[in-house]
Amino acid sequence: MRSVVICILILLPGWLMQAYGQAVLMEEDVAGDTVPDMYGPNRRHFVFEYVGFGSHGGQAEKNGRINGASSIQSRLGYTYKLRINQLLATGISLGYAYDVFAIKQTDNKAIPDTVRHSSEKMRFHLLTSNAFFRISLSPRRGNILGNYIDLGGYGNCVLGANHKTIDDMPDGTRIKTVVSREGLHETLQYGLFSKLGFQFVVIFAEYRMSDLFKANRNIPETPRFMAGIEFNLPMQ
Repeated sequence: MRSVVICILILLPGWLMQAYGQAVLMEEDVAGDTVPDMYGPNRRHFVFEYVGFGSHGGQAEKNGRINGASSIQSRLGYTYKLRINQLLATGISLGYAYDVFAIKQTDNKAIPDTVRHSSEKMRFHLLTSNAFFRISLSPRRGNILGNYIDLGGYGNCVLGANHKTIDDMPDGTRIKTVVSREGLHETLQYGLFSKLGFQFVVIFAEYRMSDLFKANRNIPETPRFMAGIEFNLPMQ
């Protein structure tokens, strides 16, 4: 429920802006408008929504293995792009992400403890932000995003975390437990990312430089790499 509420709060301003923009467009005098168009995919300013999914992978610390196929981050938010020239641009993003790490149940697993379960996940609610520098791969494009490469850094704030376990009992019953785990993780996360964009479809890769768990908890780190796909949704 928390993730649904956060998603609505993040997307609501964009929906209101689009509704207001459409109302203004119906009233404006197009013939008398002599102001240069400064807004658009290849104009000075551009804002768009994004949704995406990524999978965690790479080398984990000892006893910190995860199931990569089930360790998924879902994300959404807004990006503002400022064009410098036909080749270069910069921008920032603000959004929300729901991060899930499916803990592999090995004999020596230690996230967040050594107790084994039928299924186990650590789940995080994140307020996300990033800043990037964009290099266009199609500088002769018209008023479209074209193909491009983004290079930048991100910083996330953990809004909340919980630990979900499922245990299948010998009598056929199943016990599900969800426990708040606010004291295990670091509040801030940061790292580097790159993106390869094809108009409104983006392939991204991220590397988390910060630790996920607090050092004094002696919990092994999960893999620091993540790769996935995003879809950009232009705002009118």
